[in-house]
Amino acid sequence: MTFNTLDRLLHGYFATFILLGWIIPNHIGGARFLACMVWAGLIITTLMRRQHSQRVQHRFRKVVATGFGATLPLVVAAMLWSETLSLFDDWRNGDYRVPRAELLYTAFTLPAAEQCDDKSCRLSADGLRLHCSTSNYNACDRVYPFAGQAAQVWHYDGRVYELRVGDRVIYDYDAQIAAFENERHELRLGMLELIFFAALPQLWLAWQYYRLGKAMPEESGAAPQYRILPRKGERARRNCNFPPPLNRAISVARIFAGVILLPLLAVFALAIAEGTLTLSLFTTLAILAAFAVALSRYPGSRYWRYRAASHTIERVRVRRIETAYPLADWQAVAVMQDKEDEWAVCLIGDDGAKSVELERFRVFTGGRTYARRYRKQVARATGLAEWEEC
Repeated sequence: MTFNTLDRLLHGYFATFILLGWIIPNHIGGARFLACMVWAGLIITTLMRRQHSQRVQHRFRKVVATGFGATLPLVVAAMLWSETLSLFDDWRNGDYRVPRAELLYTAFTLPAAEQCDDKSCRLSADGLRLHCSTSNYNACDRVYPFAGQAAQVWHYDGRVYELRVGDRVIYDYDAQIAAFENERHELRLGMLELIFFAALPQLWLAWQYYRLGKAMPEESGAAPQYRILPRKGERARRNCNFPPPLNRAISVARIFAGVILLPLLAVFALAIAEGTLTLSLFTTLAILAAFAVALSRYPGSRYWRYRAASHTIERVRVRRIETAYPLADWQAVAVMQDKEDEWAVCLIGDDGAKSVELERFRVFTGGRTYARRYRKQVARATGLAEWEEC
């Protein structure tokens, strides 16, 4: 089974599962939110994969296959664990058909509202906390219109079996037993629904993803494949410098970060000494430190240039030429992607057999958009063709 086939099956499964949550509004509906979160993650990874080159797609697919092979069993475990706890609580309640003679009797005045805590809401009856279902979430809503009146209640283990206000029966004994039994039946049915509609399909898909991920090699082993972009207009060969598009902004930001970081580090040390360090200050320092480290990786004094007189592409540091390549050795300038978040602009020669990297762009330094702009700038000045890895 191929990766694309599994992708289509997984998308179709989650769409069907969410639809079943509307058609079968039982515990499938309760698990619909978790299914939507997982499906949203799957859609995001699918859209991200479409932006990658074939080499990166291979590596990304292996990560996704391994990730879903490990994630889907955890999703199933989370769903079943919640239902198992509910079933265990229901099992501890025992038989709901308690004889009338064993019920406890309490006379009290109906309160104006239910009493709630962090976990549940219940009916307060002279210090007792009662509920009108098998769970703790039903606070006997039908009795509050009679607030302030005398009431009689027959209960057992916190469950209301019968409740009367004067001669009016608000909760009937036989109807309550039927409701309790129906809740037990729905709970067991919900577990079966989760097993057949959630656990088994997701575990099968997880196993297929796991097998596929284990069978895929770490690297595709294929050479980069390029597509030739159409040439627009004539391109004259002329002298031109190719500084990175973000070079000037990076230099200014590096100065700013360097000026601000040292005083903040002093404040940080003082705050630790006096015990007044705040979360906002710590977050600001962490961001600035990461910013400064990231900026330090970009050599602002180096750039590439083309000299029409000598027909060479040169690597220049300040005024000194570090490397020079004859233009005749190259046939194109291409955007390549060998990592999920990095794009490199390279000179390509011998139909892709050799290459030289000019600049590298990461997500937070322009990404693919700035890489394409840089490629176009070099191609227009040198007359080389524009290629892009597919």
